[in-house]
Amino acid sequence: MTIHIVVADDHPVTRVGTIAILARDAQLMVVGEASTGDEAITLCRELQPELLILDVRLPHVDGLHVAQQVTQEVPSPVILLLSAYPDAALVRVGLTVGAAGYALKSAPGAALLNAIHRVMNGERPVLVGVSMPEESEVVTLSAQETVVLSHVADGLTTKEIAQRLNVSTRTIDTYLSRIFQKLGATTRTQAVTIARRMNLLSEP
Repeated sequence: MTIHIVVADDHPVTRVGTIAILARDAQLMVVGEASTGDEAITLCRELQPELLILDVRLPHVDGLHVAQQVTQEVPSPVILLLSAYPDAALVRVGLTVGAAGYALKSAPGAALLNAIHRVMNGERPVLVGVSMPEESEVVTLSAQETVVLSHVADGLTTKEIAQRLNVSTRTIDTYLSRIFQKLGATTRTQAVTIARRMNLLSEP
């Protein structure tokens, strides 16, 4: 049985490398490539692949949003997240929004191929290079961090948040740095997305 796959990654070199690994297995056939989240969603609707190999970090619509959206489609592909980040928060959220597995990009090609067959055989979750987050690793935000991130979600700039809270912009930057570290985020949009998926921030 041939497994039809869409690969979504915004880095061309990484995407080509992933496709080269998949080409080693005669059962795997890449039918589409996406460099943005929007493209990934569109290709899944048009091509109806059995598997979506999805980068967590994508421009415009990030991988977590894509996973949540695609799993609501009928039929929906199995989703295997690829990431350069082993953060427990990202692993937890990725599985929460519907991914069947989470693999590090640094994992050997053989491990990726093995993970693909495991998720396609129904195993859940399949983790490569990361561990299942412990209950003790539950992420929490302080009251002030939650306030700052809420303002970020509302579209306020660092300067505007500082003025509203009557603190310096450096203080806000410090809060944002802590928030990013806790959530495993690298951008404001990702931080808001992850916080909402973990019910640390209310939906708009």
